[in-house]
Amino acid sequence: MSECDVPLVAEYADILQIGSRSMENYTLLEAAARSGKPILL
Repeated sequence: MSECDVPLVAEYADILQIGSRSMENYTLLEAAARSGKPILL
């Protein structure tokens, strides 16, 4: 998953899940935080 996918996923999902392999993808984490949705790490 990339930061480009976050707006589309956030439109349909109630919560965003970030896997352990993506924990160092800071642009993805920032985009997920900006979405306003709860995040499951």
